[in-house]
Amino acid sequence: MASLTQPEVYFTKAIQSEVWEDVDEAQNQYTRFLEVYKEVCKSIQYRSELERACRAILLVEMRVSGLQDTMGLSKVEVKDMKRLRSHVTQPNGMSDAVVGDQDSVLFPSELFSTDSSMNMLEEMYQQLSQGVIAGEASRAAEAVEFAKRQEEEKAAQKKLQGLTLCVERIGEKRIAMFHETIYYERPFVRIHLYSNDGATVIEPCRETRGGSRDKELEQHIVFMQDICFQTELTTCRMSKLVCYLEFLSRNKIKGRDETICWTCLEMDEIPDEGAPLLLEWYKTPMDVTRKNIRLHTIKELYCHVVCGSAKFVFNKGQ
Repeated sequence: MASLTQPEVYFTKAIQSEVWEDVDEAQNQYTRFLEVYKEVCKSIQYRSELERACRAILLVEMRVSGLQDTMGLSKVEVKDMKRLRSHVTQPNGMSDAVVGDQDSVLFPSELFSTDSSMNMLEEMYQQLSQGVIAGEASRAAEAVEFAKRQEEEKAAQKKLQGLTLCVERIGEKRIAMFHETIYYERPFVRIHLYSNDGATVIEPCRETRGGSRDKELEQHIVFMQDICFQTELTTCRMSKLVCYLEFLSRNKIKGRDETICWTCLEMDEIPDEGAPLLLEWYKTPMDVTRKNIRLHTIKELYCHVVCGSAKFVFNKGQ
């Protein structure tokens, strides 16, 4: 917006001239003020601000007409100009403080409620509303751009919200076998995503933290962590993908990780609501064709699956 230094100077000189009873000079300064202030008002971008500025202009014009009236019948006095001065000289053209009760003090309703006043205000607003029109167009464009960015962000977030698995618990950390207690060494869970026929790996496998790669957690799996795939659950269902889970631990003699047991989750098994599922554990080796499946143990050990819209919880145990 243009600087208001000149309107402020003209308005101040006009009031000073009134105090000195120099009517001609007061009229001259008010006229200059109106010329410059109207140009400034063309840059105002907010409707309410311009409406108040138009009333201020009409008030000054009423005062100028009153100075020309030799009968002294003007309804607008110099005290009204003094009250108005601190508001029309604000950096934004019309102070935001001019609201509510102050509006009624600065712009008495009896001066602006007549048909002629209303028509003059409407005509003046139309002449000075270039800035408001441009501002509203700019804000509308910004709103459209903001909505577009929000949609893009939602779409991006949706793409990132792929199939997510959360391993909650894998039974006990030890198993009794032939009177011998076996402790798992550096256990962890490896998760795969395959095509329905097992011929294609959809994404690289994921692993829980702990196990062979985190020596400070040699006897524990870090549970309750999200294991995320980029492929969305909807896509998994439509393509009938299959998720395989391997429970592994380190063979200290052979110096390598070995699969203890495995299970699989077919996408059509996942309910829309968070109903629990029970998946049986199978003997090794893992068979992604699912044609040679044998139970891992005669004990009822299951993979307990709680399915949500984007989160699955797996347990091993009774």
